[in-house]
Amino acid sequence: MSSRGLSINSGKIINRMENTFKEYYRLSQNELKNLWETGIIVLDTNILLNFYRYSDSTISEFLNVLEKLRERLWLPYQIGREFHEERLDVIQQQIKVYSDSISKIDDIKKDFSNKNRNPFLSDELYAQFSNVLNKVNAELILKKEKYESRLSNDDVLVQISTIFNDRNGQEYIESKIKEIYSTGEKRYKDKIPPGYKDNNKPQNKKFGDLIIWFQLIDKVEEIKKPILYVTDDSKEDWWLIKSGKKLGPRPELRKEFFQKTNQLFYIYQPFKFLEFAKEKLSINIKETTIDEVKELKPINNDRLYQIDNELLISITLEKNSDKHNLDGFINLLESFGYDTHIEKLNELNCKIFILAPNIPDITRRIRTKFVSQIESYGLKLIDFKPEIKGSIN
Repeated sequence: MSSRGLSINSGKIINRMENTFKEYYRLSQNELKNLWETGIIVLDTNILLNFYRYSDSTISEFLNVLEKLRERLWLPYQIGREFHEERLDVIQQQIKVYSDSISKIDDIKKDFSNKNRNPFLSDELYAQFSNVLNKVNAELILKKEKYESRLSNDDVLVQISTIFNDRNGQEYIESKIKEIYSTGEKRYKDKIPPGYKDNNKPQNKKFGDLIIWFQLIDKVEEIKKPILYVTDDSKEDWWLIKSGKKLGPRPELRKEFFQKTNQLFYIYQPFKFLEFAKEKLSINIKETTIDEVKELKPINNDRLYQIDNELLISITLEKNSDKHNLDGFINLLESFGYDTHIEKLNELNCKIFILAPNIPDITRRIRTKFVSQIESYGLKLIDFKPEIKGSIN
């Protein structure tokens, strides 16, 4: 035997299957070692924005991981621009989450405050209950005020800026952007990844992923190192998805990247990135942090841009079992080609948004084919709303 992918037969060197079609094979141990020891780490826009959605402890620990890996981080210009453009919107979303929760607490207090109508509570129990609600309300108000302060004095932005100082790329000139737009029209028509799933976005947004792709390639052509890309994007134009499971980056992406740079390109979800960083780089990371990152699947309003022939369906669920399999249910939806987005309402409840073609009978089909299976995943249906249409703001 010679090196990986080659064999010697009668004096001739013959390509083995995994060498000719390496983009379809798992990384070898040497490739994996090289990726994690030398690869440039790039965080997608959604990962940076998630730092406004995590708990304080997870923000601190995740940023500490990035600080330890700072010399290997790189921020493509397009990702940096998207982050700065969307940051305030995400903060406003979080403020609304706390405002809505405070309103719910107020409604509960009002429901039990009238002693002359149902539901009745004893004075002692009501006093205890009211005390708990007041404490919850006070903490929610403090959290809301902290997010409001970030609109003008953003501690998260300061930390991210410090970590990525001198680690960011340059903007493409206008002629280069126009060239990518032209190339993108052809690629999207032929469904060449990445980015074609964004084809229905406005002109100034639909080529964002493709610009990132070319900026990654340009960077690697310069530094000659592999790319470890971390993203919460779940679309098929980045991932190879089979039976609802993400098996790795699209083979077409791995092949194009290697052909242009002679280097590896690989993708990880953020919780997997933390798990591997803990295992392969011996970075101390709490399991609770990894679990929170895994559970968070926020809505990206920009990705929910709608056109006339699409319908937005929301399914509100409750985790009805300690052995619930929310990921399995989401994978089921995505295995049939539906684009899903998750909003975590609280520890028990979440809302799944499904982008579906607005065609006759689609609501009944989704309800019959998928909603009927919810209980088998350890979940309970709370609400099903197919009537929401149009763009989400």
